[in-house]
Amino acid sequence: MLDGMKQKVLQRLDRRIDHALRHVDARVTHLEGREGGPAGPRALDRDTVDAVHFLFGRGGVGSRTLSNPTRRNLTKQIQTLTGQQRIDPLLRQAYWSLLELEARGAGRIAGSTQNILGKLVTTPLLQPPPGPLLEIGSLFGLFAAGLVRQFATMGDQRVLTVIDPLVGHQVQAGSAGALDMTSTPVIRAVLESNLALAGLDRDVRVLEGLSTDDQIRRDAAATPYAVVVIDGDHSAKGVVTDLEWVETVVVPGAIVVIDDFGGPRWPGVKIGTERYLAGDHRLQMVGTVATSAFLRFGAPA
Repeated sequence: MLDGMKQKVLQRLDRRIDHALRHVDARVTHLEGREGGPAGPRALDRDTVDAVHFLFGRGGVGSRTLSNPTRRNLTKQIQTLTGQQRIDPLLRQAYWSLLELEARGAGRIAGSTQNILGKLVTTPLLQPPPGPLLEIGSLFGLFAAGLVRQFATMGDQRVLTVIDPLVGHQVQAGSAGALDMTSTPVIRAVLESNLALAGLDRDVRVLEGLSTDDQIRRDAAATPYAVVVIDGDHSAKGVVTDLEWVETVVVPGAIVVIDDFGGPRWPGVKIGTERYLAGDHRLQMVGTVATSAFLRFGAPA
């Protein structure tokens, strides 16, 4: 009964956020479309527009704006990869979820808006088989929460396992030891708090360590996975190592998402993925959306 009440409260909160953001978006568009002319009686004043842009960004790291050309391009990519044409409702749901998770949670979801939305929408549409979801490199846990929620909106419940060293900072070249841009530490307490806020306080397994640790691998391999998101070591060697292990812990038809594929900041991700694919392996490329690659595990030989 309590779970039912929680779900109703979250649904009501989502509807209120949806209504408020639609109203702001429409009025900002009205004002900016006037090219410096006097604002209409229903237009927001300049200070309010500046406040909206301060909150959601106008480009660069951390921006959560989404221009119409970018949205149309993203929609076309998802349609091409998945064969599904009715993308807008799912894209809109994912966008609200991204904004709400970052507004309520601590920390952030790493990556550009279009890449996050691409992963959230594309992964369920590729129709992975039933089974648990594994994320390697969870940071603050907000993306994993959003992906589980996105599956749930399609009537598909997934149990989650996350792997992350949770040592206070993101473990990547150039960022190790540095505090995140949000000033939030990457620690277990933050991760668990975010998962609880998203309604995932149960049926979540947190494995604190690296995906290369023997004990972590043994614990993770206790159950085979239908969906895996790899956002861990971004070096070419690290990506190959993760992919070679992941193919041993997934079920036939499983979807594996490689984050930051083709991103200019992380060339090792694409190099490592292509190096893996050139070998005799059973994960095969399905395609790309934004800066993520999607692989599928082939049926047994």
